[in-house]
Amino acid sequence: MKETPINRRDFLSGKLINKSEHTLGSTLAPYDQPLDRVTSAHLLRRLTFSPTIEQIESFIGKTAQEAVTILLGDPKNEYQPATPPSWINSATENPYGADIYTRLQIESQWRGYHSDLQTWWVQLMMKESKPSVEKLVHFWSGHFTTEFTYDDSYIPPQILFRQLAMYRKNRLGNFKQFVEEVTLDSGMLIYLGGILNTNRKPNENFARELMELYTTGIGHYTEGDVKEAARVMEFIIHISILMIMIQKLSSSWGDLFQLGIQLSILNI
Repeated sequence: MKETPINRRDFLSGKLINKSEHTLGSTLAPYDQPLDRVTSAHLLRRLTFSPTIEQIESFIGKTAQEAVTILLGDPKNEYQPATPPSWINSATENPYGADIYTRLQIESQWRGYHSDLQTWWVQLMMKESKPSVEKLVHFWSGHFTTEFTYDDSYIPPQILFRQLAMYRKNRLGNFKQFVEEVTLDSGMLIYLGGILNTNRKPNENFARELMELYTTGIGHYTEGDVKEAARVMEFIIHISILMIMIQKLSSSWGDLFQLGIQLSILNI
């Protein structure tokens, strides 16, 4: 078939169909053809990191449904890594109430931990074969976004590690429950101002991002919805943090660290 190139005017006006391209079918019926090398490689590029030739060939002949089931794994299995970083339960004081020298020392330690967390996670991605858990964790970390550094502050890497574990747990679960856990996640509370919520002046940042970016999208909520959601979250977040963390006091040093961070930041 002779190809017809797309010119710049067609491209910019949205006419992106090339005569040599395959058109989509008229239905959403499942793709029922056995995977060949091309379709196997296509699927693995979407659901894994840099698939090898051996991985591509292992899916040739399987149906798309069989392949996706293998790649996604058991939704009830969290697949939490057996060897987490050694510092995840290391406790430090809140540096933002300390003197400048103590603050700089703690922040330097956190930067080292964060670099180690990045290396640890990348290694998980590189070693992963089946199921493709970290690919989904990476996707959700881009949807429910937080950062190690924001403004002039840091989110403790111990909290970011637990956030990744939360993404791993909910990667294929109920989205409503997922959003609820994100709302109470320590990293998200810090990053989008949930810790700044007060009964006299609710912080609307997370409420707005929740609707605009994470769930409904622009055009499906009002300013009134944002204000009321912020008021509701102010109460739920503070009470839920206290109740959840107090229930876990006897679990591990990691939970004690988490509780200390939360209480000190919330000035409770």
